[in-house]
Amino acid sequence: MKRKGISPVIGEFILVVVVILLGIPMIGVTFGSMSGFTHPAEVLVNSSYCQAGQDNGTECAFYLTNIGNGATQTIPTVIYYLHSGHLIRASATDDCNGGVALNGSSSYNLKCHIDVPPGSPGDEYSGSILLSNGANVPFIGKFA
Repeated sequence: MKRKGISPVIGEFILVVVVILLGIPMIGVTFGSMSGFTHPAEVLVNSSYCQAGQDNGTECAFYLTNIGNGATQTIPTVIYYLHSGHLIRASATDDCNGGVALNGSSSYNLKCHIDVPPGSPGDEYSGSILLSNGANVPFIGKFA
């Protein structure tokens, strides 16, 4: 009678491969090499200001801190504010076009230029900085 099934050598090889594939993520989590997956980026806007800039535009700066271990990066920023009673939606340029890397436990001063007139001193502005990991970091402030 012929035995059916796989060869004991092939069976043992498959078993070893499965054990290795299951062990790699466990080792990574245990020794922290996969911290970007277990502790994602957590970005906060510590402070911001917007003021009149050159060419009748607006200059804004945002001080960002990533308190998480994971890395992310900015994508284009949109700022909203009231100007002469109208809600202005402004897309920012410079650093705010996106692509600024925010590594784990780091800070960055994001500077933006907006091609619309600034609000009056004391007018409120708000908006959000979008990140490549899908997070949305809100900010709010008053024009200087």
